[in-house]
Amino acid sequence: MINYIDLPGRRFKILSVSDIEILLDRVEDEDQLPFWAQLWPSAQGLARYLWGLQSIKGIKALELGAGTGLCGIAAAVRGARVVQTDYIPDALQFCRANAALNEVEGIAFEIADWRNFQLPGTFPLIFASDILYEPTLHQYLVDVMVQKLAPGGTVVIADPGRRTVMGFLDLAEQAGFIWQVENIAISQNDTGGVIQTIPATSSIDIIKLFLSDPN
Repeated sequence: MINYIDLPGRRFKILSVSDIEILLDRVEDEDQLPFWAQLWPSAQGLARYLWGLQSIKGIKALELGAGTGLCGIAAAVRGARVVQTDYIPDALQFCRANAALNEVEGIAFEIADWRNFQLPGTFPLIFASDILYEPTLHQYLVDVMVQKLAPGGTVVIADPGRRTVMGFLDLAEQAGFIWQVENIAISQNDTGGVIQTIPATSSIDIIKLFLSDPN
């Protein structure tokens, strides 16, 4: 299915799977759960947040758990040099297809596992949406953030208010991060009314993390 996401001055078209239950029935390995295949409210909230930033033109940006690709596509249109990563190859195929659908070029696509993250380099901006649902992966995620965040950089994670978030933030604090949260609201109008699973209004937490001692 095609979802229409309206941001100020631009409409994005994003392909997603219309019935994720069909994919769930085919999964034999928990690592392959196809949560990436749906366009979630957190992705829309993060895309709206990134769209409003004035300082990302030309910077290197890393997306973790890219899913259908909306957030990285929006950041790339804003001028960021985006690398989209996901553990599941099919997710990156959707990212490529959605970038092409929106006539966005220049995004790099990399398969990556937080448990053995091999991507070289560091990034002034790391972002992700709705990736905190599995507590067993939190420490790996924090390790990736420590390794890949450039000095003075920012990690931005959008979350719909999951109970697991505080456990992740505790681990982030232990690794030297400080954090702040702001709230962003999205409505069904942001999607062109296409996605029926979204409440009339969704409240998304935008969690921003910084290393307290970037050196």
